[in-house]
Amino acid sequence: MYDYDQTRTRNRQFRSEAPQPMMMRGGRSDMPMRQMEGSNVNIYSPTTFEDIQTLIDFLKRNEQVIVDFSSLDQPGAYRIMDFMSGAIYALDGSIKEIKANIFLFAPRGVSISVPPQYRN
Repeated sequence: MYDYDQTRTRNRQFRSEAPQPMMMRGGRSDMPMRQMEGSNVNIYSPTTFEDIQTLIDFLKRNEQVIVDFSSLDQPGAYRIMDFMSGAIYALDGSIKEIKANIFLFAPRGVSISVPPQYRN
């Protein structure tokens, strides 16, 4: 026979195990913090030419990508950089060199600011 009290107890336990939203710290601690669409930053070190599709997919989802080319030989890094430059142009994004062989690729709507002391 169906026991209403057992069902309520099971549901109560299930709800208590559900993940709670992250809460903001500071002024309004009762306000849930939500991740904005496209707010991810991905760090990627391509090893083959086929990794380009993954990198461009990040950009198409409005996610930033930091790419480390140091694991590739120079012709391979240039080839991937050429494709990434074309994708950035098509998606109206931007590129900034962070340091030798490491670049930030940002989609449209993400501005890259560099303090004056770090400009070339």
